[in-house]
Amino acid sequence: MTGSDRSDDEPLAQDLLYPRLVTLIQLIDESAAIAYPRTLHRHHLTRMLVFLIGLSGNVASSDLVFAAGYEKAQISRGLKGLTEAGLIDRPEPRGPIRLNEAGRTLFEQIMIIARERDARLREGLTQGDVQRFLEMTGMLIEHTSRLVAEDEPGVEEVDGPQVEPLHAAAEPERERRRTSISAPSVHDLILPALRSLMVYIRRNGSSLFRRQVGLANLEWRVLTLIAENVPISLSALIPLAARDKSQVARAVKQLHAIGLVRRHDEGRVNVRLELTSAGIARHDQVRAIRQRHDGLVFAGFRPDQRRFYLDILSRITRNAAALLAAEEANIGEPEIPERCHEAHFDGTKAELDRLRAENHRLRQQLAGVLEELAGLRGKSG
Repeated sequence: MTGSDRSDDEPLAQDLLYPRLVTLIQLIDESAAIAYPRTLHRHHLTRMLVFLIGLSGNVASSDLVFAAGYEKAQISRGLKGLTEAGLIDRPEPRGPIRLNEAGRTLFEQIMIIARERDARLREGLTQGDVQRFLEMTGMLIEHTSRLVAEDEPGVEEVDGPQVEPLHAAAEPERERRRTSISAPSVHDLILPALRSLMVYIRRNGSSLFRRQVGLANLEWRVLTLIAENVPISLSALIPLAARDKSQVARAVKQLHAIGLVRRHDEGRVNVRLELTSAGIARHDQVRAIRQRHDGLVFAGFRPDQRRFYLDILSRITRNAAALLAAEEANIGEPEIPERCHEAHFDGTKAELDRLRAENHRLRQQLAGVLEELAGLRGKSG
């Protein structure tokens, strides 16, 4: 069932692209937090930055902000860590970044695991399906980057998808200049392009929420999480928001100050949260904007193209859930060499604990996606 099959006053989160992307990428990140530390004892952000820089060859820090989905300050700290670890070369302070020999060695190790995991995400999909899906992802990135550029002067648009048109031969040219770290080709991994698309949609949507409902990015996200998980405690909200405890606490404090959230203090740790009547009304506004924004993101796509894209995304999500289940079944304790700094292991454990806390909610969302997929297959049959 698609959004057009129900009235506008009955939107469901699984009908919208952005929540689907968030669910998929969180599933992938959670399984990655188990898989990579078995052989690569590096923090998640370190792995991601090396991975993205290696894919691009030479990249600006601004591109990394969009591709990784982290804030500028976090990327700056991450790049400083890569420099101190002797993994990157950056001749000029604001110049392009590239991996040195040690960084390329780590990138090659990451790619071995990434390729294996990507193959699991593609299970059950034909090469033609993947090619068409990646092309459409490139088109969506190009479109949403244009929306961001219109809202935020100074932000560059992303070049179009680097694949052949849908009607072209199945095998595109292999030697093609990558004009953007975000522009996918059929030979690329699935995850980087989807992560970039998620970041662009979130950034453009956030500007709409600031203008139309007066809420900052984290504030409307926290408002939505409280609405979708009521009743919820502050301690349970923090991992769902995937931000630092202090950031989430400040957002909750602001929402409480403007009368959108009610706090039930049951001790310093267990603070139960719910929306006030004003908060419910504001969330209804947010939900309506999200639905309209989803239509804007898919502008230019026919209904059958949108159904195809969401169907493939659902199938990839199902594969991601299966991958996570397989990783959890073989979790074990990673083998940490004596020379590995304890801080890396502590960071990995903290990251894994955070991601596990999200697992229950993700599985609930996945159930809705799979139910819809079954409905789509029934219609096509």
